[in-house]
Amino acid sequence: MSKRSCLSLFSLPHFFFSGNQAYLSHRITPSKILHSSSTPIISPSYPFGPYRFINREFLIISYETDPEALRKVVPSPLKPSKENIVNYEWINMPDSYGFGSYSESGAVIPCEYNGESINFVLQMFLDNEPPIAAGREIWGFPKKFGKPKLFTKTDTLIGKLTYSGEEIAMGTMNYKFKKISEVEAKKSMAKKQCNFKLIPGPDGKKPDIAQLVSYNMEDIIIKEAWEGPARLNFRAHVNAPTFRLPIKRVLGGKHIIADMTLPYGKIFYDYLKHPEEYKNLDWSDKQHPSKLDFSRIPDLLKSRCMPILAPSYGAVSFQYKKLEQMIFRYKSDPESIARSIPEPLIPNENNEVFIIFTKTEATGLSEYNKCEMFVPVYFNGKYMFFGVQGYVDCSATRTVGREVYGVPAKFGYPKIETRKDTIVSTLKYNEEEIMMGTMTYHQKIMDKKEAEKILKVPIVHLKLIPSAEQGKVDIAQLIVVQHEDIVVDSAFCGETKIEMKEHVNAPMADLKVRENLEGFTIKAQMNLSHGEILHDYKKE
Repeated sequence: MSKRSCLSLFSLPHFFFSGNQAYLSHRITPSKILHSSSTPIISPSYPFGPYRFINREFLIISYETDPEALRKVVPSPLKPSKENIVNYEWINMPDSYGFGSYSESGAVIPCEYNGESINFVLQMFLDNEPPIAAGREIWGFPKKFGKPKLFTKTDTLIGKLTYSGEEIAMGTMNYKFKKISEVEAKKSMAKKQCNFKLIPGPDGKKPDIAQLVSYNMEDIIIKEAWEGPARLNFRAHVNAPTFRLPIKRVLGGKHIIADMTLPYGKIFYDYLKHPEEYKNLDWSDKQHPSKLDFSRIPDLLKSRCMPILAPSYGAVSFQYKKLEQMIFRYKSDPESIARSIPEPLIPNENNEVFIIFTKTEATGLSEYNKCEMFVPVYFNGKYMFFGVQGYVDCSATRTVGREVYGVPAKFGYPKIETRKDTIVSTLKYNEEEIMMGTMTYHQKIMDKKEAEKILKVPIVHLKLIPSAEQGKVDIAQLIVVQHEDIVVDSAFCGETKIEMKEHVNAPMADLKVRENLEGFTIKAQMNLSHGEILHDYKKE
C-alpha cells in the first residue's frame, strides 16, 4: 500500500481569507453572548432561572461529628456551629423546570457568618448533567456525577449513594414516624444556604472566580413533613469522601416533600477582592486536598476546583496516551456555519465542518470517548478550529473542559468501533443515536506529517460563566489551546459517509452535510498546553 497525499482538498492556509462576507452578519454577536444562559450557545446546557421544583422529596439525616475535622472543611470567614452538626441529604427531584428529573445526595454544614445562621454546602453528587453544569457555573454548588437513590421499602425510607460503581453512603429512617408542623418544615427549607464558587483561569495558575454565594429557596409549599429515628453509614472513597466527617452520634432524620423555587444568588464574600489575605500565596503549590485546612484562606485558594474535598479534576495540563481519532470533514451551508460562530471569528471560505471522534486516556482525568464539531475560522488572519458543540462520556472531562477552556461539552455517549472492513463512529444522547459516520478500514496510508498538521491546528472555544447574581456574566472569553509534543503512530485517510438525526439538545444536524469530503483515522500521543485568552467580550 503506497503513501499518497490525503489532503488534496484540505490545505492549511497561512494567509488571511475574507471568508463568506455575505453571511458575516449572521454570526453570534457579543450582545447575544453576554445575554446567553450557558454554552454551547447554539443549544445551552440549561436555561435561565429561576428554577421551580415540584414534589421535591428530602431525606435529611443529622449527626454530630468531630469538631476538628469539621473546622478544617469550613471555609473562612464561615464558622461551623458550636453543636458540630452535619446534615446528610438525599433528594428526589422528579419535576424540575429546565433540568428534568434527577436525584441528588450530599453534605450540608450549619454555620455562622457575622452572627447569622447559614448552611454551607460541602459536597453533592447527582445523576443529571444539566443541573451539574448549572449548579457549578451559576451558584458554585460542589456537584459531581454520582448515582443517588431515595426510595421506600416496606416500613423504611432508604437513601443510597453509588460512585464509580461502589456504594459509599446509605441512610435509613422510619417511614412517616412522626409529623412535623408545616411552619417548622418551611423554616427548615427556607434557611439561607451558601457555596464556595471556584472557577480556574485558563492558564491553570490561579482562579478567575473565588466567591461565597448565598441563596434562599422561595415560594415554598410544604406537602408532607415527618421526622423519626434514623441511621447513617459511610464507606471510604478517594473521589467521593463522604467519610471525611466521621459519624459520632446520629440525631435523627426528616422526610419532607415540597414545591419550591431556586432563585439566583448573592455574592457576599469575594476572596479575590481581599488580596491582603493571600498576597504571599504560591498559586502553583497544589497540595492534595486531604492536607489542606480550608479554614485558612491561602489553603482554600489552593483548591483546584469544586468540590474542595475531592476536586472534579486535577492539574489543567494533560497528556493524552493511546489517542485514537476518527475525523470527518464535510461541506455545509455558509449561513448555518456563520450562525454557529461568534464575532469576531471569520468563517472559512470553503464552508467546511470537522467532526472529530476521540478515544483516549488522559492523565488527571480518565479513559473517555468524545465527539466534537469544529468549524475552521480565522482570527486576525490565523487559521483555527472553533468548537461549536461536543459530547463526552466522562463527567470530569466535561467539567474541566467547560470551566477551564470553555469547551461546549455535554454528557453523551460517543463510540469508535472497527466492524470487519468498516470503522464506525456513533453518537448517542439520552440513549438516542443521533449520528453515525463510517469509513473503510485503513483505506489509504496517510503521511504522518500531514496528520500532524491537523492535530496542530489551534482550537478556540467560547468560555461563558454566568454570575450568581441574575442578569450578570462573570466570564465571556474566547480561549485558545494548542496540542504539543505530538507523536503520530499511524494515519489513514479515505472516503467517509455521515448520517445525522435531528435532536433539540444535541443539534449536530443544524450543520447539515452537503458534501462528504475525505476523512482521517489517526493514532497518536500528545499534550495539551494551558489556555490563553484570545478575546474578552466584557472588555469590549
